[in-house]
Amino acid sequence: MIILILINILIIIYTYFEYYRSKEEIKNENQEIKDTDVAVIGYINDQGVGNNLDLLIAEIIELNIKGYIKVEYEKKGLGKYNYTIKQNIDISSDELNDYEIVVLNFLFPRKLEIKKSELEERLKDTVKIYNVQFKEMENALNKELIKQGIINEEKQKVIAEKTKRNIKISIILVIALIILYMLHILNGPLYLLVYILEKVIITILLIKANFYTAKGQILKYNIINYKDENRNQEFLSAQSKIEDIVQSKEFAISIALHINTEAKRTFINYDITKKATKTAKITLVSVLIIFIVMFSIGIIISKITMAMTPLEMIGMYGLSAIIGALVADITFLLSQKKRR
Repeated sequence: MIILILINILIIIYTYFEYYRSKEEIKNENQEIKDTDVAVIGYINDQGVGNNLDLLIAEIIELNIKGYIKVEYEKKGLGKYNYTIKQNIDISSDELNDYEIVVLNFLFPRKLEIKKSELEERLKDTVKIYNVQFKEMENALNKELIKQGIINEEKQKVIAEKTKRNIKISIILVIALIILYMLHILNGPLYLLVYILEKVIITILLIKANFYTAKGQILKYNIINYKDENRNQEFLSAQSKIEDIVQSKEFAISIALHINTEAKRTFINYDITKKATKTAKITLVSVLIIFIVMFSIGIIISKITMAMTPLEMIGMYGLSAIIGALVADITFLLSQKKRR
């Protein structure tokens, strides 16, 4: 077991030096990121799209700036606005790139205009269920960044393959080690826990590994600097109007970089984006809780089985598998019922 732990430590060190330690010094080139599409900025900042409402909202502002959509405002009261977004370009236009088409399809699936309340409802739905638009948008952006020489396609494929292989091998080894521990062939629950945590660290390192070219690393460096310099930027004031702010590229960039401003809260209900972030955190915590519970159950079962005969142990494990399958089926049925 100690040998397996040491092998994992070596893999962690290798992964870090291979993908995280920069092999070449990044020169501080004063690259103007305002000339870069906000979807590209957001993708590089987060290294993906995921279920990212801010990226989607930022791209809506960008489409308005480019004139592909039109945001028409009406004031409801003090500091409160309503608006209607209207499509202003044919979806088959050669001016549009793939990820802009994805966003336009999200906004206008059946009609050529959408009100603020309808947009907010649609965004809420994407929080409840992972929407296919996000995956389509990620694929489109990925192709665009490869085309622009920002992502190293070969390196990205190698990392993706290593990640998949690592996850498969990790699952098989962890299950095998847990079974050996439960059968009392393997001792030391602490060693087993350390081994599992190491596998989790390796997987996270591979998922977050850097697959950018030199050009992409420079752009990422400048995006980080821009975010640090404009973290406290505000757009809405007594002299500014929200109608003018939604024409600002800086405003679109701030949303893509998750900078929360009063203007953003005026444009879209802040609770929606806040809930999306909360949902992601809850999912992560849930996974950790499940891992801790499963590990604890494994230790408890191993203690119980110490006084059992081999036949009794097989019967108990079989019953546990049946109960686990039933719980999984019930959970799935309840989730389907909630969606309806």
